[in-house]
Amino acid sequence: MTLTGRPLLDTRADARLFVDRDKELATIRRALTRGLNCAVVGERGSGKTSLVRALMFRARQDKGEELPPLVFVRGSGADSAGELLGRTIRAIDSTQTPGAAFAPQGSAESLLDQLEARTQSLTPRPVVVVDDVPPRAGNELFGALRDELWVAGVTWLVTVSSVDAGALMRPPADAFFESRVEVGELTRSAAMDLLARRLPDQSQDTLARFAGAATGNPRQLLELARDLTADGGSPDLVARYAAREAALAQAGRPAHMLFVELTSIGPSSASDQALQQRMGWTRPRLVQVLGQLEKAGLVSAELVRPEGGQGRPRKVYSPVTPTSFERKTETS
Repeated sequence: MTLTGRPLLDTRADARLFVDRDKELATIRRALTRGLNCAVVGERGSGKTSLVRALMFRARQDKGEELPPLVFVRGSGADSAGELLGRTIRAIDSTQTPGAAFAPQGSAESLLDQLEARTQSLTPRPVVVVDDVPPRAGNELFGALRDELWVAGVTWLVTVSSVDAGALMRPPADAFFESRVEVGELTRSAAMDLLARRLPDQSQDTLARFAGAATGNPRQLLELARDLTADGGSPDLVARYAAREAALAQAGRPAHMLFVELTSIGPSSASDQALQQRMGWTRPRLVQVLGQLEKAGLVSAELVRPEGGQGRPRKVYSPVTPTSFERKTETS
């Protein structure tokens, strides 16, 4: 039973767990074989990393007949274009010399020259896959250095969350990505397939109940499956999950996106700059949507005083669990 929420890797074992997404894979393949830069956009937990890892695995099985080598770079946490370029150069070096510990130095422009020199000697040139690219560093790289990147002749495939996509694609970076792939929710049949590959002993009726109680977000689906299998798959818990998901759907896309972010980062307030930056929203907009979530019973709120007791307390919001959501709707 494999119910971990970790992204899948480009291994044979994980390839057996990958479901659906053939249309998205085909679109990415077409873009990369034509030398077009591609951005993969989706909610957190939608399977963006698993998608590009599946592409890497299948490309290796093709033995390079369609795609050039794909070099994987972790973008998370990079705070500048220079850091992204440095990580890219190290990743390329490690494919040529395993265990290479060379740390590229210099300005972003110098590192771009180094990247061009590295890749010019490689046939075919690799495609750089930057997973979870930070929007500020990514916009600096693909926007401020856009023209220089085009001249360098390297093809890029990046993944970015839906809430970060606007900041990443702020002009002139929007023109750099000639192809964009949206990773949406899994269909009901694909969600059942995902669960069946991890829960082979469950009946089709049980898998259908599990899949019907959650969204098609793979991470949330696996979280639900972990809870339900631990609870024995009780109809009561299935109903609570389904009720919360129905309320989220009714709240609308902005509220749903904010709920996903709160689930990812934990309790937050409208005045938290990190949340404002992640959503790309102003404080008043956050107050509005958080209030909508609170009214729907999807988040709980408490007043938290600053350390030392000085200043105004902040209203901190937390996403409710299915059990908490049921209690709130019963008493509303």
